[in-house]
Amino acid sequence: MPNHLFEKVWTAHTVKKLANGQTQLLIGTHLIHEVTSPQAFGMLRDLGLKVLMPHRTFATVDHIVPTNELVEPYKERPRASHDGRAPQEHEGVRHHLL
Repeated sequence: MPNHLFEKVWTAHTVKKLANGQTQLLIGTHLIHEVTSPQAFGMLRDLGLKVLMPHRTFATVDHIVPTNELVEPYKERPRASHDGRAPQEHEGVRHHLL
């Protein structure tokens, strides 16, 4: 039985041991931000894949929130697609604004 917190979490999330010695884990919550996720969602689309559990994926504005302005509208808006939605919203992932 695991003794340390890391071991307990690892064991609780283990799906199976792979033939190459690696462990397949299930991560129940996926946190993403809009700076790099458009590329990731583009790759999923290119491969014909969908987000497996969009209800467990949480997207937030991250690195591009202006810190030199205290009120909206900001000079630089958070990135969005042509229809005004964040890229991940097209995949069923809800975008949580600050």
